[in-house]
Amino acid sequence: MKTEQERVCQRLKIEFQLFGLKEFAAHWCEIPSEDIPHVLKHSLPVTAKAVGAVLVSNPDYPCLETKLRFLIESIENGSLINCDESGDERFLPEGKKEYIAWSRCHISGRRAREFLSKYCNKHKDKLPNFIFPDVEEQYEYIDNKLKDIELENSRLKQEIEMLRKNGVKTYGVYAQVQKMRQEKLGEKFIAISLYSNGNGLSYAQIGALLHPTGDIRQTSLKDYAQDLVNGKVSDFIFFDKYQ
Repeated sequence: MKTEQERVCQRLKIEFQLFGLKEFAAHWCEIPSEDIPHVLKHSLPVTAKAVGAVLVSNPDYPCLETKLRFLIESIENGSLINCDESGDERFLPEGKKEYIAWSRCHISGRRAREFLSKYCNKHKDKLPNFIFPDVEEQYEYIDNKLKDIELENSRLKQEIEMLRKNGVKTYGVYAQVQKMRQEKLGEKFIAISLYSNGNGLSYAQIGALLHPTGDIRQTSLKDYAQDLVNGKVSDFIFFDKYQ
């Protein structure tokens, strides 16, 4: 178990480390560190364009090209901040970023940690050891993810339960309305029954259930139901005033 001081020193060392783009992708593909020089030496460019300086493929590690394409796209859209071989990110005074040739493209450990923590969080992926070697930090990340999942599960359970209750309630009320209509009890009687039998329905909900089309504004649905309950609406007339 590392001491807190050792953990801080290790993290700082990684944050100020610079990775070439191909080297970064190779580490992310979990190619053993001692094999990376050999693997990259025998990897071939996949394009004659300038980006071919970093976009390479190796039949033994198909992950390499995939990761490189993703890193290149992330740099181009600004989600991953790159730098040159000296660590200079080349931000201009007005905040814009100066172009860095692909052959000189590097990524700092600090930017790598920012980028990968967001990526892994979004895609439910594990934190790569080469940039997050601290076991306790890995556990902390996993623990936080579990807490997020538990909160989301709790929220979804509450939502499902609410939908279930509302669904049962709505279905039950709708069945009552259909039954009373089959018995030809009249809309006024049905409205009064729905309002007074403890269903907890609002006037607008009752209006939506009983209006001939239901295709009117919510305030008009409310007025329609209130007028039914108060005896101001005939059971047999379609009322344009509630449109």
